Amino acid sequence: MRTTWLKLLLAAASVLFTGSASAGETRARQILERFEHAN
Repeated sequence: MRTTWLKLLLAAASVLFTGSASAGETRARQILERFEHAN
């Protein structure tokens, strides 16, 4: 039981981590695009 719960927790954590990382990338790209348009 514990191993399955740990696997589920790790999977959920990895999904959350990758989701936040991809969101950060899109935000950084938006900021870079704004700077390019400003210049």
